[in-house]
Amino acid sequence: MNTNIILTLTIIILASLAFLFRRTIFSQPEAAVLKSHLGIVAVDKNGQNIFILVPAGTELPNVYSNIFTNESDGQNKVEITLCQQHPEGIEIVTNIVEKIPPNEKSTVQVVVTLMIDKKKNLRVKTTIADTARVKEYGPFQLR
Repeated sequence: MNTNIILTLTIIILASLAFLFRRTIFSQPEAAVLKSHLGIVAVDKNGQNIFILVPAGTELPNVYSNIFTNESDGQNKVEITLCQQHPEGIEIVTNIVEKIPPNEKSTVQVVVTLMIDKKKNLRVKTTIADTARVKEYGPFQLR
């Protein structure tokens, strides 16, 4: 082989290696996203419904918080059922039962905070506003 061909091949190989090295070292990792909706199961006069709290495609990590209230007079507990809605159906992630002080309808506030890390681990924090009681649950693995 002639020296010009060898030199040209060497330059092409070195340029390819430099490109691959730069791409490997400096490329940004792919963002973690939630693959399926995360919702809460709610029972009302129309039956059981799922309300989406964190939609599929949400970039992680993510924190979501909302205030819920008691549904009836004298109610002494709330049930928080979190689920993921997949194409093949609904998966219950966790069911949390919290005691609350009995009171009139819609007067006891329960703050539910969902914290999802990049590895799709869900942690749930509940805060009962009337008593300032805080509890944490998890981690629960999400898809």
